[in-house]
Amino acid sequence: MGARSEAMAYTVHEAAQMVRVSDRTIRRAISSGRLQAVRIGRAVRVPRESLASLVSAPAPCVSEDGKHTAAVTVLEAGTRNKT
Repeated sequence: MGARSEAMAYTVHEAAQMVRVSDRTIRRAISSGRLQAVRIGRAVRVPRESLASLVSAPAPCVSEDGKHTAAVTVLEAGTRNKT
C-alpha cells in the first residue's frame, strides 16, 4: 500500500480501503465511538493506531433480546450461519 501505510493518520476513504469496508462503515464506527478520529478543521483523520485496534478487536454479538453476548470469532472458509 506504499506511502499510505506509513502515514500517521488516514482519511475516511483511505481507512475504509485499508480494511476493505465502505466509507459509511468507517463513519458509523466513528459516530458510535468504536473508532477514534481527529477533526482538523473540516477534515477527519483516523489515527493508524485507532484503525489497527478496530480491526484487531472482536466485535460484540447481540442476542435477540438486544443483550450483548460472546464476541464474534473468525469463521472457517466455507461455513455459514444457518439461522
